[in-house]
Amino acid sequence: MSRDPYHDFASDLKSSLSSARSLSQSYRQLLQSSSSTARASSSSGGEVDSAYDRLSDAIEGLRQDVEDVKQSVFVVERSGPERFGVTPEELKRRKEFVAECEAEIDSLSKVVKQSPPSGRASSTKINLPEEEDEDATEAFEREQQQILISRQDSTLDKIGTTLNSLRNQAGMMGQEISEQIDIIDAFDTEVDQSQGRLSKAMRKMDEVVRISDERLGGWCVWILIVVLFLLLLVVFLI
Repeated sequence: MSRDPYHDFASDLKSSLSSARSLSQSYRQLLQSSSSTARASSSSGGEVDSAYDRLSDAIEGLRQDVEDVKQSVFVVERSGPERFGVTPEELKRRKEFVAECEAEIDSLSKVVKQSPPSGRASSTKINLPEEEDEDATEAFEREQQQILISRQDSTLDKIGTTLNSLRNQAGMMGQEISEQIDIIDAFDTEVDQSQGRLSKAMRKMDEVVRISDERLGGWCVWILIVVLFLLLLVVFLI
């Protein structure tokens, strides 16, 4: 079973979120304190600027942390949750956690953008596009390669199973053909034997007919002699 890095990333994200909440609360309190004073002292203004910078840096760190968590969820989903021992319900909870964290980060970003310190514009680094983490990209590419290799192995296994099945079927067909050939040979032998017996029977029948014809011819001669004798006798008597 592959190692699931989600819990490490999620733990770091939760810790960073907790720190960012505290920084956001401190920053808002400093803003309220400085705005309630008619003339904010330079030290108070410095504290506000420092709190603003710390909160901005924390938000940037949160964006990277939530991206790591999102990447880990994406890898688990693409590779197959069962490979990491993750149930579909757990995967759904992880996606919801990522969405909640992104919403909270957006809320913290609005605090920074809408309430910059006096005399300063909203930090430009909040609006800069995030740079891709090379390590995360390389890990994702390796994971994709492993997925492709796993799919190729699965496909090759299926092809091997199919070939074995075809080979077994071909062997069975060859055996059946051999059995049919043996049956046909036996049938031919029986036909030849039957033809021999039939020829012998026909010869016997011809002999019987010939003998019968000869005997019938002899009886006909004797009958004719008797008839002729009777005719002669009748003539003499008349």
